[in-house]
Amino acid sequence: MKACFMTSLIAVLVLGAHVPNARAYGRDGHRIICAIAYGLLALESRTEVARLVKLYRTPDDDMIVDFPTACTFADSARRNARDERRGWTRFNRFNNWHFMNVPRNVRQISRSHCGGDCVLRAIEYHLARVGNRDLADRPRAEALFFLAHWVGDVHQPLHVSYADDLGGNQPGAMGGYYESSNLHAVWDSGIVSNALDRTGWRSYSSVLRSRVSPAEGAAWLRTGPWEWAQESYDITTSREFQYCEWGNGRCRPVDEGRTLGSSYQDEFESVVEERLKRAGVRLADLIERALGS
Repeated sequence: MKACFMTSLIAVLVLGAHVPNARAYGRDGHRIICAIAYGLLALESRTEVARLVKLYRTPDDDMIVDFPTACTFADSARRNARDERRGWTRFNRFNNWHFMNVPRNVRQISRSHCGGDCVLRAIEYHLARVGNRDLADRPRAEALFFLAHWVGDVHQPLHVSYADDLGGNQPGAMGGYYESSNLHAVWDSGIVSNALDRTGWRSYSSVLRSRVSPAEGAAWLRTGPWEWAQESYDITTSREFQYCEWGNGRCRPVDEGRTLGSSYQDEFESVVEERLKRAGVRLADLIERALGS
């Protein structure tokens, strides 16, 4: 199974045309990740994903246009459930599955930090449901949408962080470069928005897919969700990130002196780009495994 996917992945990457340099999360980030993954799937898996998307209707009886659009479903479900909209409240159980919080003295993430109620549990749960052929198509489609979203979330650094500041969601000085009120928003959408520039997310996903080498893709598949969370956490807690600073055995909040200008974009745009690429490659592999291709 893994060998089959790697053969497909290498073929796609080697045959991909050279794409000129483009500037490059939120809604666009999730769609980019899922477009990358969809393009890497074997034909049989791509056909099955398209079939599940096409048949699905939301609790409001709306259709979903395509797989990249489906990858934003988890955020819509969370928002509508909080608003207690009819048919959506059953998704409240997934509120804590968009992220993972750890204590500020933690450097190495372990299973005990999840407690069965975080993004890592989310990936495990919905991966199993996508692959469960005894389930009807509707719950399998939903599971696919959630799985894709969770893989994106675990690759966004601030989705692996601290509860006391809501993962960087508290307002703080960002500087005039980003139209964002907090650091989390900068990483969800600000960096991607600036990076996309005049390039749409569909074109940019093709750009990113073309930049994944076979060696990179193979290396990224040697790890699992716990390692992916650790990758994000290491970025989150780096000094340059300007979220927290290590001292006296804990990563203390950076409350003052944070100015995020164009230099921040220049420093971290490539980091965001790589997180999107890794997430796309890894999501494709999970889908292939779940569908048994």
